[in-house]
Amino acid sequence: MSREISLLGISYNKISIEKKPDFKGKLQITPSINISSIEKQELSLLKQDSIKVKFSFNIKYSELANILLEGEIILRTDAKTQKEILKTWKDKSLDSEIQSLILNIIMQKASIKAIQLEEEMNLPLHIKIPRLEISKKE
Repeated sequence: MSREISLLGISYNKISIEKKPDFKGKLQITPSINISSIEKQELSLLKQDSIKVKFSFNIKYSELANILLEGEIILRTDAKTQKEILKTWKDKSLDSEIQSLILNIIMQKASIKAIQLEEEMNLPLHIKIPRLEISKKE
């Protein structure tokens, strides 16, 4: 089933990072995403169906550090998809395809902000960045 969902915007309400200087031990990096609410969003200028998704994105670095990003994304949807999302969210659940789409959008956008914070705080990145390797010609 084809669903029309695209990102219109993202904003952060809370950005928090804490790093403890004396950490010793094995480092385990654990990211998590939580959707706290989904509601209809009125966009009078665009005259399009859209929803607002409030989320939190947390990265825990064992006992070394913690990054927390809280915000909301505005998603443009077709009318049928919007109705389906709002109906299923009443039970705090989502269709797996829609849930995957929404979580991937949050993960992509929040990860960019998290990478900036990780660089500033000298923390290891929570995702692997592709690396180029030059092969020698024979």
